[in-house]
Amino acid sequence: ILNRFPNAVQVEAVIDNGYSTLPLADALDGDTTVRWCTQESGNNISEGIFDLGKVVSLTEMAICFWTESSQYSDYIFDVYVSKDGVTYIPVYENARSGEVKPRTYAETFVTYLLDCEARYIKIVGHGRYRYNNSGKLPASPNNTWFMPGEIVFLQKAVIDPDGAEIHSSRLQAEAECFHKQDGASV
Repeated sequence: ILNRFPNAVQVEAVIDNGYSTLPLADALDGDTTVRWCTQESGNNISEGIFDLGKVVSLTEMAICFWTESSQYSDYIFDVYVSKDGVTYIPVYENARSGEVKPRTYAETFVTYLLDCEARYIKIVGHGRYRYNNSGKLPASPNNTWFMPGEIVFLQKAVIDPDGAEIHSSRLQAEAECFHKQDGASV
């Protein structure tokens, strides 16, 4: 999976501050068929902190969400960043995954623009909406699970062995789209 993201940032350590039934490290193992599974309920928080080991210029975050075989899910979460691990700045509050189709975890990443410098990224899961044949089920005490299968943080640019810049997936795609609309070759 990670070869799809040549500018992925190595995560040095994780802190799982929530009630997790599957460990946070499962969201970093390169296998989208396993997941970090955490639940916000009552006094239990659903929070994971990713330590990049140093301050990095980030462009975006890509998440491959996990869902059951028969239901669509729409996950709700917050993202905070910090340079020192003490003071966190909100980047997204109540962000949404959009409808994640059943069993598409091996192929679909959703990207979120970060455009910041950070060493620590905190993700707080707030559950999900679930959809079945009878319609949308609310994010309620029974639907407070947050289950990302894989999380990747991307840096602004890296240099490949030939000396050329490699950009993040979203920025490269936007540049190609812009050039095509302009009539220029890519």
